[in-house]
Amino acid sequence: MNAPLARPASFLLRISAGVIAAAIGFAALGVAESVASPMFPELSSPAGQDELQSTPGDDFLKNEPVRADLRRYGDDGKTPRLIDHYAYFPSREGQAAYRDFVLSRGYKIEREDIDADDRGQLPIFFSKIQAPVAIDKETAFLGARAVNLGGEYDGWETDLVAGRPQ
Repeated sequence: MNAPLARPASFLLRISAGVIAAAIGFAALGVAESVASPMFPELSSPAGQDELQSTPGDDFLKNEPVRADLRRYGDDGKTPRLIDHYAYFPSREGQAAYRDFVLSRGYKIEREDIDADDRGQLPIFFSKIQAPVAIDKETAFLGARAVNLGGEYDGWETDLVAGRPQ
């Protein structure tokens, strides 16, 4: 497995939304709601209608604890910055299909391992300039597509934009 991507020393703090935030969001909701794909046509699969397993509202609940951390350090999350996203797949086919999906949405692939990690998953790490306050719908798309391909969207992290702690 490859080492984590190194960041320049000038970045002081990384804030992450991942499995813990997802677990908090789903626990708060009880169960994930499904939204039929006509609302999100880019998620339709050739085999039929895909469904979003989380809605932008669900993703608000997953992402908001991270934005709260940003605000605590004086970052309102409105400034676009590089956001790193993570997903994992049990097969090369799922990983490759997801890579094509994220590339079509304007992401840059940062790392795509061809060897499985210790959980037997193939990771793909990708990034894009985004504003943390405006990514709920996008993380819903990313999560739904990962699930539809048999994988898992594991969340995002970003650098703190300088501010004063609150």
